[in-house]
Amino acid sequence: MRFHEQVLDSDKMETIAPSTNVFPDAPADLGALALQEHELFIRDVVFGGGGGLVELLTSTESVINGPLAEIYGVAGIEGDEF
Repeated sequence: MRFHEQVLDSDKMETIAPSTNVFPDAPADLGALALQEHELFIRDVVFGGGGGLVELLTSTESVINGPLAEIYGVAGIEGDEF
């Protein structure tokens, strides 16, 4: 396990299972999507942008795809590609 996975306990993301009564449109693979978003975000901020802990904790940006954009209310992003 990598350091950031241990510190952020990211393996728990795979178990995300929102109530279909409350979130009927949530994708069945939300946990996997969240984990992929997390990994891509870490790579972008730390390895791509030279950021560190402050940037990870204060960034207002993310790496998302269509299903996550729908959940977050972000317009203009479609498809499964991040």
